[in-house]
Amino acid sequence: MEPSAGSSTSRSRWLRRLPYALVQPWALLSLAGAVHVAGRIAAALNPNKWDSLAYAVSADWVWRRGTPFYSLILDKPPGQQILTGWVFRVLPGPANRMMLAPIESLFLIAAYVIFWRLCRRFFERRLAAALTLLTVIAFNTYNALDTTTDGLALNENFLALPMWLAAWAHLGVESPLRRGLLAGLGLGLALSIKQSAVGLAAAMAIHGFIAAARRRAWRPAIRSTLATGAVLAVIGLALAGFLWARGWLHDYPATFLRLSWRRVGSVQLRRPEDYKLLPLTAFGWWALLGVIATLGHKSPSRNPDKRPAGRRSHTDFGMGMKPRSDGPSPRGSALEGGSPLTFAVLWFAAEAAILGTLQIPSTHYYQQVVAPAALLAGHGWQALMRGLAAASTRQRLEARRWVATTTAGLALLGAMPLLAAASKLLPTLDLAAEVRDFNDLDANWSKRADVAYDPEQRP
Repeated sequence: MEPSAGSSTSRSRWLRRLPYALVQPWALLSLAGAVHVAGRIAAALNPNKWDSLAYAVSADWVWRRGTPFYSLILDKPPGQQILTGWVFRVLPGPANRMMLAPIESLFLIAAYVIFWRLCRRFFERRLAAALTLLTVIAFNTYNALDTTTDGLALNENFLALPMWLAAWAHLGVESPLRRGLLAGLGLGLALSIKQSAVGLAAAMAIHGFIAAARRRAWRPAIRSTLATGAVLAVIGLALAGFLWARGWLHDYPATFLRLSWRRVGSVQLRRPEDYKLLPLTAFGWWALLGVIATLGHKSPSRNPDKRPAGRRSHTDFGMGMKPRSDGPSPRGSALEGGSPLTFAVLWFAAEAAILGTLQIPSTHYYQQVVAPAALLAGHGWQALMRGLAAASTRQRLEARRWVATTTAGLALLGAMPLLAAASKLLPTLDLAAEVRDFNDLDANWSKRADVAYDPEQRP
């Protein structure tokens, strides 16, 4: 029985609408959720389990009474263990590192939401959703497919939320006092988790100074800075009080400072391996197109084929033209006089500089580069759309289709290894083995914890 003409027409219409549906925010964010699940499975079941076991045992020891100062991971601040160790007191069953997975996912999902809000400050919905999806793919690729360690409960996973909160507050909060308080909260928690958050702090300070100098608005800048400093001081005093109460204030800070400097070496001038740059290719592609469009941009002339604002074809699935239902246009930076593009450049440069000084360039260290790279890519897309403004409707449509297709291909390069790793590793989950591994390290923690970082320093 041959299909009717009506069903054939309906199928054809559905196929024409499919590309447009796939770039709707709900579709892109749903894909981001699926990538997150696959990424966490692949990260947790990576055969190299030393890091996640160490963070799990350390978090458990930190929340016990009477434990020594080497309960902490000695070359990192104590924030992550304090924020996660309570899980072992609450969840039922024998302790194992998988107990950290739920709280880690809560931190990451909250981080994605904050990043979405940060993107919505400057970009329309589809573009913000696409950037969020690409960010989730790159972030999990660097974390889940690490060549040196597993990705469960690493510092960068808990670092994303407070760092992105600080960036959102810096760029998106109007009130100087509220902006300073939220930025201080984000930076304070980030610095309590990993010292590399100092790169974001430097970018925010330089960008804030540039904004204040341009507007000659020093009073709001000082008010915001004082609020940030006050929150940082409160968090620092809280950590010092915790260490003092446990009797660790004398031994831990000195050990922490000594071991932290051993992670830093000379600047690495060599180009990173290709596989380490692969997750950033989609961002680099958009940024490159934006630079080309900016360099070749000419003042738009009248074009009779240019569509009126707000109209679009159902086949126009580019992310640069916004339908009327998309709501009000995104606003600029709340920091008057401070360009969000300048901030993204400063943030990316700071993270790249830190990455270049590390002696062990593991792939999970690249996670902190992802967010500023995504912001740069978003501005690149906007520059491309401005460059296409003078083109005909057909030319704009073909250009957006071409860029969207190539971007989808680059995104698949990052997502497919994650999905493959998750499907391959999921059957290897063995909770009984997880308990045994945890208990083995727990029994030998006093012998291995400090020695693992400094053979001359024995507990």
